[in-house]
Amino acid sequence: MLAGLLTGIVDDRKLIREAQVHIAIRWFVGYGLHEQLPHHSSLTRIRQRAGAKSDSVGSLSARSRPI
Repeated sequence: MLAGLLTGIVDDRKLIREAQVHIAIRWFVGYGLHEQLPHHSSLTRIRQRAGAKSDSVGSLSARSRPI
């Protein structure tokens, strides 16, 4: 999810699709080239379980400006 925040991708499905193609995102999150990425719903569940913690990340992304 931090990779999504840093790249400006807020949709979990799109983040997984981007990670499938971009080696830099895979490297950042610790996945090898041939390792299977998690299903996008896993990211959604993690975000939901985080509850209030994800709100602080959301507010951070809302306040951040594109570089």
